This record gives sequence, C-alpha cells and structure tokens, in this order.
Amino acid sequence: MRVCDFLVLQPAAVLLSLFGLCGVVLGVTGCSTKAPQGAAPASQSAEVRKSETQADAPASVPTTASTGTDSPSSTTVGTAKNSKEEQSGRVGPDPVPHQENEVADGTLVSPGSEVSNLPVTGSSVAEAASQKKALPPPSADQIARWGHVQRTPFRLLACRDGFGDPLVQCIALSPDGSRFAVGGAKLTLWNTSETEPTIDLLAEVKGEEGNRPIHSAAISPDGSFLAAGDHKGMLRIWKLVEQSETTAIRAHEGRLMQLAVSPSSQRVATTSYDGEVRLWETATGKSVKKLKVSDRQLSALGFVTDDLLAIAGSEVSLWDIPSGERKSLLTTGPVVHSSFGLSPDRKIVAFADADSKTHFWEIDKEERSPLVLHDPAPRVIAFSADGKQLAVVDQDSTVRIFDAITGQTVQVLDATGSRTADLKWHPAGALIVASETGRVRIWGTNESATILKIEPLSLPEVAAISAESHPPASSAQLQNVIDIRFFPRFPGGIPQWSDFGIAAYQVTASQEEVEQFYRYVLPLFGWTESTEANETQPGLSFTKDHCRLSVAFQPGQVPGPEGALSVNLHFAGHFDVRTLPRVSAFPSPSDWNSFSFVSYRSKEDMTELEVELLKKLHEQGWTPFSRLNASSLEQPDLRLYSLLNRGNTLSVMIGYPADAADQLAVQINVAVTPKSLPIPPDAGWVEFDSSTDLQMVATTTMNLDQSIEFYDREMAREGWLKRLTGRAKEEDRAWLPYVRGQQEVIVRLKSLSAGQTRVIVGDAERNSWQLKEQSGEASTSAQTLFEAADIPVPKEATNVKFDADQKQITYDLPGISPPNAADSFVEHLSKSEWKREKSGVISDEYVLVTCSKGKAEVQLRARALADKTTVIISGDGLAWAKPLPAPAVRVSYGTWLRREKRDATLKLLDEFAREMTAIPASKPTGR
Repeated sequence: MRVCDFLVLQPAAVLLSLFGLCGVVLGVTGCSTKAPQGAAPASQSAEVRKSETQADAPASVPTTASTGTDSPSSTTVGTAKNSKEEQSGRVGPDPVPHQENEVADGTLVSPGSEVSNLPVTGSSVAEAASQKKALPPPSADQIARWGHVQRTPFRLLACRDGFGDPLVQCIALSPDGSRFAVGGAKLTLWNTSETEPTIDLLAEVKGEEGNRPIHSAAISPDGSFLAAGDHKGMLRIWKLVEQSETTAIRAHEGRLMQLAVSPSSQRVATTSYDGEVRLWETATGKSVKKLKVSDRQLSALGFVTDDLLAIAGSEVSLWDIPSGERKSLLTTGPVVHSSFGLSPDRKIVAFADADSKTHFWEIDKEERSPLVLHDPAPRVIAFSADGKQLAVVDQDSTVRIFDAITGQTVQVLDATGSRTADLKWHPAGALIVASETGRVRIWGTNESATILKIEPLSLPEVAAISAESHPPASSAQLQNVIDIRFFPRFPGGIPQWSDFGIAAYQVTASQEEVEQFYRYVLPLFGWTESTEANETQPGLSFTKDHCRLSVAFQPGQVPGPEGALSVNLHFAGHFDVRTLPRVSAFPSPSDWNSFSFVSYRSKEDMTELEVELLKKLHEQGWTPFSRLNASSLEQPDLRLYSLLNRGNTLSVMIGYPADAADQLAVQINVAVTPKSLPIPPDAGWVEFDSSTDLQMVATTTMNLDQSIEFYDREMAREGWLKRLTGRAKEEDRAWLPYVRGQQEVIVRLKSLSAGQTRVIVGDAERNSWQLKEQSGEASTSAQTLFEAADIPVPKEATNVKFDADQKQITYDLPGISPPNAADSFVEHLSKSEWKREKSGVISDEYVLVTCSKGKAEVQLRARALADKTTVIISGDGLAWAKPLPAPAVRVSYGTWLRREKRDATLKLLDEFAREMTAIPASKPTGR
C-alpha cells in the first residue's frame, strides 16, 4: 500500500550528449549547471531497436527530459537535420530496416542522419564488449600517485535557532574557537558549546545609537575584543571578557559593509560603498590612514601583515599600507562577485577570478599556484584552521568543501530556503554556517563534537533501500548511497559539469588507467562491479544497495587538452522504468526497454492515451506537476509531462513518429534528484519548482490536523528535522518549519471548504494559477487591460497565432515593413488611450515599440525576414479572458486546468477527455 507520494525535481535533463545517449530531447528545466562547450546537440536523434533484455540505456536511445506541460521556451524537439519534424513534434526518425547502418559504437542510424559525439570506444560491438576484459590491479606507485584518501563526511552536529534574529549578515569566531558572535538585527555572543547566546551586545543600545543590521564583525587575533560595523557606518568595539563597549565612532557616512583586524590586533580596516578603505587604531579609535582603492563598493578585506592588506572589489589586489600603493594585482579581469580567503599562515590567497574559477596566490613568491578550482565562482571563501580544506559559498548559497591540496571536492551542502550569510572554520575541524533567516548550524564529525563538547543532533533514521522498484527510493535514501558531485575523480581531472546524479570531467590519462582507478576506488565505498555486458555503452557498471552507477568514456571535448579523455559518471538510482504500466502498446521494431528508458508504440487516440496513462501512473504513486517559474510549451500534436515520486522524476513524451501517421510513440525516462518533499497521496496534480528554493502548491482531502500529522511523519522519513522555532497553528492554518542539512523549508497549511487543506511551500503565490485565481487577480485584469482577442490583426496577415500560454500573438505580414506594421499598431491602441513610450528601436529591419496605460504595457516586435515582416505582440497589458479568434484545438490536461481556472487535481480527467475528444485531433504539420 502506498503511504505517500514524494515531490522531487529532476535536477537536470538526462545529459545524453555526455553519455552518448542521443535522442529526441524534450528540454531542460530547473538546471543550475551548464553543459560543456562542444557537447552534442541535444536534439540529435537515432532511434534504435533492441530486445527487452537490454539492461541499460543505449548510446542512441531517443530520450525524454524533465519538462511536463510547463517548459522553458528553449525546449528542443526533433532531430538536428529534420526541421519539419521539429516543428510538428514528431518522435523520430524510426529507421527502416534496409536503411540501417552501423557506426563505431554499434548505433543503428539512417543514411544521411547526423551523428556526433557518440562514444568512440571501438570499431564494433565485439570490440566494445571486449572492454570488459580483466585489467591488472593498480601498482603501489599508481595508488600513491592517485592520492585517494577516504574521508568521513561532515554531518549536522547542531542547529541553533530561536534567538530572534531574522536578518543574520555575518559571524565572527575567536581564535581558540571557544566563542563566536552572530551579527544582524542583533549582535549576539555565544559560547560554542552552548545552545543559547550569552548576551545581545546591542540590547541596551537604543534608537539611532544602535542602527541595525550589523553588516560585518570580527574578533581580534589576540581574542581580546569584538569589532562590528552597522547600517549607519558606526564602528563599535567591545572587550570580550568584560563584554563592555570601548569604542563607538562614525567610521563612514554610509553602511559599514566590511572590516578586518590586523594580525597585531592594533588596527581595524573598514570600508563602505565608496571604494575607500579607512584604518583605525583599536586602542584610541583614531583614524590612521585612508586608501582610495576604487570608485565602486568593495566586497572583502583581510590583513596579510600589519602593513599589507588584501582587498576584493571589481578586482582582487594586495595593497601596501605605508605607501598607500597597490603592490600586486591578482585577478586577470573585472570580477562580478569577487571574494577571497587567507590561509591560516597568511601566505596564500584563494580568490575568485574573471574566469569564474578559484585561483591561489602565493604571497612570498608573488605568483599563482597551479591549483585551480573549476566549480562556480564563490562569494565566500574560508580556509580550515589547518589549511588542508577550503569551504566556499556559491552564488546560490550552496556550500562546497574542497581538499586545499588536491582541489578535489570533498562535500557539497545544498542550501535552500534561506541565503547562506557567512561561515567560519573552527579549530576542531568543524564548520560553523550562518543562514540569513536566523539559523546557525555546526557541521563536523563525531570527533569534532567531542572536542566542541556538544551532543550531536539526533537525526531521523532513513530506511535502507528495498530490492523492489516500488516504491522508488527517496531522495534521502539515494543521498545515503552516493552524491556524484563529490564522488572521487581521477587526479587532475577538469570538471565539465556536475549534478547530483550525473557528472563529466576530462583527464589526460589513458582509459585503462581511469578504469583501474575506479575499480580500485569504488569497492572502497561498497560498490560491486557488474558483470552484465552493456555493448552499446562501453565502460564500467557498478551496483550498491540495489542502485546502479555507470562510468563511460569518450574523447575529450574541444577545446581541451590534446588526447584528453572525457569521463562520464551516471547514477541511475534504484527505479526500473520497465516496471511501469503501458497503454494500448503493440509490438514494434522501434521499441526500446532499458533500466532508465522505455519507448513503445500505440494506436490509441492521443487524448485517450494521455488520460489513461496519467491514471495508471498515478495508481503506482506518480504525481504529475505543472512547473512554477517556467513558461508553458503547448503543441496540439505533442504531450510533455513530468511526474514525481519520492527521489525520482518521470519525463514522458507522447508524439507522432516520423514513419507512421496512425501511431503514437510513447517515451518515458526516469532520473534521480536530491531535492524532495512529500506529497499527500490524494493530491493528484501539483504545482512545483525546485530550481532555486523548494516551492509547491497542492490540495488534499485531509483536514488540517491530519495534514499536520502527515507532514510531521513523512518529513521525518525523508530526513527532515521538525523545528519548534516558527511553528504555529491557528484555527484554519498552520506553519510547519523543517530543516535537512543546510536546507530549510516552511510547509504552510490552510483549511479550505469541505474539509480540504491547501499545502503551500515557498514563495509560490506569484506563479501559481490556483493562488492567483484565489486572490482575484485575473478577474480585475480582464476588466482593465486590453483584451488579446481585440488586438487589431491586419487582414493580410498570415500564420496568425493567439498563444494564451505564452501570452503572445504572432503573425506574418507579406510586403509590409516593420515601421509600417508598428505605426498601424500604435494608431489602433491610441484610440483606447494607450500611449506610445519614447524608448524603443526603429529601423527598416527591426522595430520595438511599447504602448502603456497606467502601469500596464503592451509591446510590438517586428522583424523583416525576406519578403515579409514577422510580428510578436506581448506584455502584461494583455488580458486573455475573451474567446480568441482561432479554431479550438486539443490541449494537454495541465494546460486545460490552467486555462479553465480549475484546481489542480486528476479528478477532472474524464471531463477533460469528453471536451477534448469533441475537437478534431490535430495531425503533425506536413502530413
């Protein structure tokens, strides 16, 4: 019996080009990483025939990615060489038997089709299979050169909240680690071993004397005082032992954004918005010197010596204080988000450069170290007390921990729900991380907890993964198996990109040695090499806890080192997509059946197939969703769906194949995700997004108390800790805060009529059609804005399309220039008191004009193409309430719910089917 559905987001599309899995790709959503330059076009296709005994995805499987009915406009459908098929949404092409040819990896393709970036690992299937041959064990020299060290990953030791600071900006740590300060709306001082602050140093400071928030703070190297800078430019200094204020001066006219204390503890450097650094005597508060570094705001300060200052702004540089001159420029160009960190001995500066990578400057040698961190440019950088590790905070608040000697990623701490404000390393090897919304977490090992004299948090126990595919493994269960983002890489590897379940990097080493490396390292983590041959994707396959991991190889990307090898890691998870139900399937030579991907044919009507498939998948625990924060993709002859279940997401495509107008091709792909939330089992359909913070809108028939019980139980099963701070219940609503690692979320519950409960997570109100309708937003806009149905479309216009999902009108005007098209448009709107804005673009080739009425705007873009002008009209000034002057066409169920302003549910599927089947089915363009 299914206990609950779990909400997840596929972290990226199945990155087929990296693994040679070229096929029909439906799009990429919510992905924060980028494919490497030179990757195979996502739209390449070469559909392959294989038997149902094939164990893994082939090198040329036509594959779907996570899109659903809401998808960014960049979604690609079809093959790179079949533009008509791209426009029609055909699934294909399907090779005809006598037209098949074999390429190097055993892929069967049609003559003339484009094939690139497929794995080149042998000239035949036999050669590919032979790569399973035994390799000699690694030598002692190899093992020493690889330098692999097994580390105990950090765990969450403590979570300090409830101290009433909703705007944390910074933290400061004493040299011995015995105490730390947290600055924000308050300035609290803590003993590291205690669960509550000892004092708020600003508690007795009233009015203008104590302006909040505190933007920067530091404890002196000798541990004697705490310095802090506030919103009004005040620099305050307190003696730590006496906890008494000794200095309060107006250091800057604006906010005091950054400060640092010299190694001798005799000076403090401060800066505000104007790019000037000011130095002060700590004993007297007297001004010592001013350095005009830049005309722009500086983002970090740090003393290398009493006379040498490291400064980050649009560049990172070292400044000689006595002369007031710049001594060394570390960066190679302007840096948007500059930052740096000093090693404990103050001899190395780690800094973000213009290439968005982290580099290292050796101060004594006045040169760069060869070590480079290729992960995203950080905004916070901190060395551990022993200098062996480096912690950084990315722009999206993710915390990454690196080996400061090898550059290998040691651990990744996802941070959602609150911005990571600051972090500091404790001498015991623990990491103290402050979140902006008022939580301080301590990460480390059990050994660290003993030194810190703290009792580690009792974390929820996550069950082991069962051997059965149903139910699929949860995100917490999958994370206990592997996180590829910090899984061991061959030394010297240059990352191309990575996510929770998939990664690629380049090495200048032979494939044989990289295979030896993984055959040596993976068993250390409990993985067992699979003996099952995978002829279409040569490489290595491993299993652990009923999950699958593959290591594939192909030539390195261009540009890149000559002779480089691309190493691709793919964590397929635990769910076997072949166990899913099928609808009206019939045997076809184009069928494909593998662990993560299936493709089959049906002669069912598209709407009837869509409805039946949604019902059957939901019976097995899969919940379809509309994506928040994304534009909508809707084509009458194509259906795209994403469905969620615990730590997995299904991507489903239904479309017409290129070789059969009377058939539909169904393609289903499954992928794993580290981000998840429980969904009530009766929700049916939800709105969801996790591209940044977790967001969700769902409705359940459970009442408020039952919903509270459900979330407390199921969140614990997913590894989330219930927090009392911020938890509240009223007669008709409740707020339930939870944390998991560095993530935090508040589940809001609201009672509806008939005993139902609305579930809202994150800032979903701005993008949910259900919540917008609830607020009455749509009804008011329809009365005050310009109806799209009334927009003047010239009689001579062709290819007219009113797109209520993309909220735009498009058409072509033969023989009419862009300026003339714009003049006619402006003239018509002016009759309804819309005014043309002065800004815009006017030329014979392109026109952009904007008409406004109040705060609403309508824009026309017109571009000359050959003998016609293509026009696009859009803007928030358009209302879409009136019937559009266009024939009715069938739409997907998700689009129908949104257009009809219905609550998200699957209970309306039959009503939807009756309405859609009354409309003639669309056939692919060009048929």
